[in-house]
Amino acid sequence: MELLEVWKTIRRRLWLVLLMAVLAGGTAASLCRWYLPKMYASTATLMVIPGSDSGAGSGGGTYIDTLVAAQQMVATYAALAESPEVLSQASQGLTNAPSPTALSHDVTAAAESGTNLMTVTVRANSPLLAQELANGVAQTLSSTVARVTGQSGLKVVASAKEQEKPVSPRTLRTTATGLALGLILGLLMSFIWNSLDDAIRREEEIVGALSCASLGVISRIPEAQGTAKRVASHAANPQRSVSS
Repeated sequence: MELLEVWKTIRRRLWLVLLMAVLAGGTAASLCRWYLPKMYASTATLMVIPGSDSGAGSGGGTYIDTLVAAQQMVATYAALAESPEVLSQASQGLTNAPSPTALSHDVTAAAESGTNLMTVTVRANSPLLAQELANGVAQTLSSTVARVTGQSGLKVVASAKEQEKPVSPRTLRTTATGLALGLILGLLMSFIWNSLDDAIRREEEIVGALSCASLGVISRIPEAQGTAKRVASHAANPQRSVSS
């Protein structure tokens, strides 16, 4: 199919393409506005402090050795942050706090690349609950590491703050995605409709269908012009009547 034919097909069914885009975009926006629950996130930052047995305090230890040792411990601490014991203690006493099993899906602990810092991010259905849970997990993790290792291996350097802007659903991005999918669906439906449409609209289609030459084309008479001609014809032949 040539580009000109593609453009003619799109232009002929443009109303369908626009309708599908509006419907899909409107549906996505409505879902974000009325049905999908809002989720908020809050993040606490901790510093990993290597123990004396890791080379941090020895005379031969360098800053690079300390940093490498700290980064190696982050993976262990991150896994510990999502453990049921830590999550159970962190959510204890909080109103509307989820169960440790449900909370484990909304807690993310990760290392800051190139540093001995790690972050604990918690998602919840309210900004205050997200803040309280993030701070609770950070404090519980720090005390748990101190109890297990006997050293202050973690220190909270930045407490979680209450964030009023939800992280999901992202209305603008979701609506834009809906519009794009609606346009694609509208285009597909236009081409399918066009392939199923066997109406003859052009001279070359008649020639191809009948396998014969074309002598000429009768132009379409505009409605207003055709009405004027019929009125003039009746005026010129007032005695003519139409038999039933």
